[in-house]
Amino acid sequence: MLARALNSAVRQPGGGDLCLEFNGTNNNVTIPSLGSVSSFSVAYWAEADAWANDELMFDCQSGRLVIATEDGYYKYYNTSWRSSGIAVLSGWHHYAWDFGSSACHLSVDDGTYTGSLSGLSISALNGTTKLGSRYTSEKFWPGKVGDFRVYDGVLSASEITDLYENYAQPVTTSSSLLLWYKFAEGTADAAATGANSIIDSSGNGYHGTPVNSPIYRAVA
Repeated sequence: MLARALNSAVRQPGGGDLCLEFNGTNNNVTIPSLGSVSSFSVAYWAEADAWANDELMFDCQSGRLVIATEDGYYKYYNTSWRSSGIAVLSGWHHYAWDFGSSACHLSVDDGTYTGSLSGLSISALNGTTKLGSRYTSEKFWPGKVGDFRVYDGVLSASEITDLYENYAQPVTTSSSLLLWYKFAEGTADAAATGANSIIDSSGNGYHGTPVNSPIYRAVA
């Protein structure tokens, strides 16, 4: 069983105890267009190999939504950079970004760290969307990601805690699970290859396509 963040064992969901590792040089995952949204959440476990300025973990072309780090803080970009006020952390942690109709909020782990951001204008998650880099396949992110989810709707504080504590179950009480990458389809230390090979376990068919062979890793 994967251990929990801040307790030397990350509890990572997915059933296969696997994550996907990006080399920070040339690989990522292409995500299909997710459609129109008025509010949504992005939640995942992550461990960065190294944090530097302007490394893009998630980027959606339509609306120019970026989740990244800059100047030592977690930030998002939508018309301009906005800081969460949360300094970059080492090791495995669970991140939940709530994007409301006009503002954003970031929670880390069970809410131990929280930061609010203002200014948001997004009506769709369309166009080229990447996990692990900029949508144009540059500014690559080095690290591991597990249990990557997108919700159509904003998660509540209690739902975010539930994701952190009860990792095996998707939260569905107030938000619809739109996309869920468990990475359980892979084999430890094998390359992820092939169109639509990153399976969307939400049942919505948003399967991801790995580019330049990111590696499945067991989480120890």
